[in-house]
Amino acid sequence: MSGYGRATIVVEAGEASGARIQARVGVEHGRAVILRDRVVWANDWARSRSPLRPLSGSMP
Repeated sequence: MSGYGRATIVVEAGEASGARIQARVGVEHGRAVILRDRVVWANDWARSRSPLRPLSGSMP
């Protein structure tokens, strides 16, 4: 699906979700991938691909 749009927006995802694969393929297709803040805080794969870092502690 990432090949059809200009960007992929991930609003909810788990460590082993299809959204994770969609985000990876979107990057491979040269598309923008937008991750919601809660996705970044909750998933190691998202944190490794995002410039966002927690200011203190974890996101509620």
